[in-house]
Amino acid sequence: MNSPVFDVLVVGAGPAGATCAWKCAEAGLSVLILDRAPTLPRYKPCGGGIPSSLTKHIDGLLPGEFADLAVTHLRHSWKGKDPTLAEMTRADGTPAEVWMVQRPKFDLWLVERARSAGARVEIGSKVSEIDTSGEMIQVSTATGETYRARHVVGADGAKGIVGTRVGLRLKRRYGIAREAEIPFDSETPWHPSLEPAACYLDYGTVRNGYAWIFPKAGYLSVGAGMLLPSKPAADVEKNVGRVLKRAMETLMESVGLTLPEGADAPRIWGHPIPFWSGKEPLSSPCGRI
Repeated sequence: MNSPVFDVLVVGAGPAGATCAWKCAEAGLSVLILDRAPTLPRYKPCGGGIPSSLTKHIDGLLPGEFADLAVTHLRHSWKGKDPTLAEMTRADGTPAEVWMVQRPKFDLWLVERARSAGARVEIGSKVSEIDTSGEMIQVSTATGETYRARHVVGADGAKGIVGTRVGLRLKRRYGIAREAEIPFDSETPWHPSLEPAACYLDYGTVRNGYAWIFPKAGYLSVGAGMLLPSKPAADVEKNVGRVLKRAMETLMESVGLTLPEGADAPRIWGHPIPFWSGKEPLSSPCGRI
């Protein structure tokens, strides 16, 4: 047990985990990040919209280093029809914007901020066990490493092991989403068929959800998602997947675009989205996780 003891061990190097590690290290704490990805950057399906108001809460964000472009308008429609283009504003009426990011680039930028602040980063480390019986929390990985820490932060995603191991997030409600990245060749960051500086949101094609088109530099993130009362069975999830894909197609068709098919068909990613109901505790009884 000669391994160092970290003040904070963060499981998961996504935006939440990397930002937590960055700010803890910046405050002078000893920090370790573990992530199961074999390499960074790695792809994550995500709309990739970051409200610029986040700068009020996190010092040091530099959108010029990680954002593809800024969105200032939202285009709303119902089942692909009756579109309304609306400018985004803050509560005081001043203009607002959302930074559009590609997750591999954004996540890596945050990890590098954490590393620069002094955090240690271990990639390819999948957590397998968490032992809280001792004075220090002991975290073991599937490859045999063991780490000790005073506090552990579980930022390991929708199917993360931290919450399960310590009895958190057991009564989850679920959302489910499908998304594809559609490339386009253009000299400008905006697709020529779409309104400049706008995200597209379409309602009515899925119950308790919506479809979207989010612009990136040379890509469109096209997807649809919905909330569910519980984790869906396999047959239900398959049917929901078809409904969500059709919602994506409806929105694309409403602006004169189509989802590519055949050899050019993009991969359609699927992912669960558990969300906090407000009734579950956010930390373990001991207050250390």
